[in-house]
Parts: sequence; C-alpha cells; structure tokens
Amino acid sequence: MEKVKLSKKGLQNDIEVLGLTRVQLAEKYGISTAQIKKALEMTGLTELRAKQVAFEIVEDDDTTTPVVEVPNVTPPVEVPAVNTPVEPPTAPFSGIVVENEEEN
Repeated sequence: MEKVKLSKKGLQNDIEVLGLTRVQLAEKYGISTAQIKKALEMTGLTELRAKQVAFEIVEDDDTTTPVVEVPNVTPPVEVPAVNTPVEPPTAPFSGIVVENEEEN
C-alpha cells in the first residue's frame, strides 16, 4: 500500500479555504479520521476549524432581478375648507326627544 502524502500547506488550504471538516478530509485522501487527526497534530494544525459558509454572493444580473410593478395610485385631492357661518337654533333645545307618548 502506497502512503498518502500530505503537506501542511495543503491541509491548511483544505481547511481554511475549502472549509473541509476532518471527515471530509478523510474521504478526500482515502484515510481514516484518526489518521487525519494525527496528521493535523503532527503539522500543528489542530486549532484550525472549518468555516463553512452556506451562501455565495454573486453579481447582480438584470435578467434575474424580479420586476416589481408599482400600482398607479392617484394622490387624494385636497378640498379647501370653507368657513360657512353656522346659525344658532331659534328655539332652545333641551336634548330630550319624546316620541309616541301614551296617554293614561
């Protein structure tokens, strides 16, 4: 069996740039996770942790931008206030209205 050749820079790139975990490194190089752990210890890279980002920033593309239509809303028309004089009632009003009075 041929030995897998690992370099410190290669492992560091795999972890920092590619964001590979120990399990993914083991799959990539075809060795066990225990061997990856040992290789990281030997190269002094035990403190490195994969920082995977779940998104990617891409350039804006005019064809993928959704078109949002703004409804054509006419602004309300302001009606000027008219000061019309209010005439006071001619007879005093008590505020009580009696309807359908029954006679006894």
